[in-house]
Amino acid sequence: MKRFVLARDETCARPGCTRPGDDCDLDHRIDWALGGETDVANLNPKCPGDHVMKHETRWKVTPGPRGEDIWTSPGGRRYWDHTADPPDPPVPTTWSPAPFDVHPGTGSAFCPEQNDGGTAESPA
Repeated sequence: MKRFVLARDETCARPGCTRPGDDCDLDHRIDWALGGETDVANLNPKCPGDHVMKHETRWKVTPGPRGEDIWTSPGGRRYWDHTADPPDPPVPTTWSPAPFDVHPGTGSAFCPEQNDGGTAESPA
């Protein structure tokens, strides 16, 4: 289990900590004393300082939905490893409007090919 977890995670699980996993403790994401299993899904490396910070300070560490740890500071600010976030959806390279759209803010229909929704200029 230890070799798998260290190969998977490589560094300490605290966001921003780059200490190599080989220099870390394996920690239960959900504490063993609270019913957390000893398995690869519930273990990750924490360097000694961050391990102490998790268990002996007012910082809270909770499991995130994609396997990351979410660290909440005593002041309520949350930190997590954003590499666990899903990638942004691709941005379309072309815009294909519907034949008629609703003009923003007015509720009136307009044809995008004839009106780009910008500010109208006075005829010369």
